[in-house]
Amino acid sequence: MKYANWQQLFNEQQQQGYYLELMNFLATERQQGKVIYPPENETFAAFDLTPLKQVKVVVFALYLPKINSTQWVSE
Repeated sequence: MKYANWQQLFNEQQQQGYYLELMNFLATERQQGKVIYPPENETFAAFDLTPLKQVKVVVFALYLPKINSTQWVSE
């Protein structure tokens, strides 16, 4: 495995153009008052809950169901 943990992977990715663009885009959207899910302080919560060594497959969804603030559940 190339990375021992998520932090190593993110340290590398945070230097990439796509990552910087995405973080800037999200910051701009939030500054304009748009609601972004998950909340900013929970953006990477899944990685805190799942050690990299236990991950077998990561699936990224392009289209997510529309949710509102009453449907958001954080555990």
